[in-house]
Amino acid sequence: MHYNLLPREEARATDYDVREQMAGLGSNLPRILGKLFQAFLTWITGKPHRGQTPFIRLNSVHHFWLTLLCLFLGVSISVFAIRRGHFYLLLLLPSLALTVSAQRKLFLSIVHGTLHGTFVRSVRISRIVADTITLLIFSPPYSYLYTAHVGKHHGKAFCTLEDPDAQALYAFGMRPGMKRDNLWKCFLRTMFSPRFHATFLWLRIQTNFRISSPMRLIAVLVVGALTVLLLHRYHAWFAFAIAWLIPNIVGFQIAALVNFAGEHRWYSEPGKGSDRLRWYLQRTHGRFVGSRLPDRYLSGWQRYLAWLRWWFVLLFWHLPLRLMIIPADMPAHDHHHANVKGDWANAIYDRQRALEAGAPYTETWGVFKAIDLFFDELAQLPPINKPSLQHATIALMDM
Repeated sequence: MHYNLLPREEARATDYDVREQMAGLGSNLPRILGKLFQAFLTWITGKPHRGQTPFIRLNSVHHFWLTLLCLFLGVSISVFAIRRGHFYLLLLLPSLALTVSAQRKLFLSIVHGTLHGTFVRSVRISRIVADTITLLIFSPPYSYLYTAHVGKHHGKAFCTLEDPDAQALYAFGMRPGMKRDNLWKCFLRTMFSPRFHATFLWLRIQTNFRISSPMRLIAVLVVGALTVLLLHRYHAWFAFAIAWLIPNIVGFQIAALVNFAGEHRWYSEPGKGSDRLRWYLQRTHGRFVGSRLPDRYLSGWQRYLAWLRWWFVLLFWHLPLRLMIIPADMPAHDHHHANVKGDWANAIYDRQRALEAGAPYTETWGVFKAIDLFFDELAQLPPINKPSLQHATIALMDM
């Protein structure tokens, strides 16, 4: 693959590389522990440092089983906390976040991989896996996703108003020509809007009951009936609502909105005869989480408090965002568009290798910073004279 599409000086969207600052952390540890510590930082930030290789190179099947394990742990801890009550309820904070993360990873990585044929080679097995997962987390089936994602998002509709995700943003009021502050108000209002959640849930219901094949419809009805019987038999309605429905509906849908609002620079048309790869990379960037290290010239209590704050922000702000908004390979989404058939299970490391080889990738540090940059650009675009898309088929798939 050739990467000489943009001048090298345009290959960064930041004035500093946050991850390279972290590359020296743990250097005083034994070599194996130092590598483990750096792998931990790479997992949280979503970005390796220069020359870093995976500590263990996992494949798609490894990710599949690890994600199911995380889902089981998240739900189990939630149920345990609900049954024990009192201070055990504090466990719901990490357990619900873990459940949302696992559901999102199943959708954004495992199902996504089946659509592009990168999970396993067999189309039949890919379809079975995708339909089983989407049945479990109550998302649209394989056939619907394939048309919306592969057919449109990876086709000529990419980032235009014909792209399903761009249609969703437009329908909920985030449109070109609006003031930046108004775009943020609209975004935050939508995140907690009953209309947004009802629309998203209605799409999931439609695609599972009205648009599905007869076999899919039968499967949905059978699984639904068995779920109701088990919940009634064991009087587990409350635990089910807290441990599964809240993360699956509210958590999943908020994470989807935050993700696709910063995933691309939407509402743009490619010029005639423009290079497709160049176009993909111009409208997509890597999204990473992390903060600059404290100033090395600090001393005493100032240094101690600065490092305490750095670790607190990393573990209690950046880590939850990484888990729920940009799980798995999502930080390297630009690399995915440049290498659709690539190894998504190790995409963040492969992206770094491509970057060092000259790939003109850009990057943003901060999930909400990526949205802010998009809103900045959106505010400078002329309004689009299109009718309201409130009644359009909104995919809201955010892949």
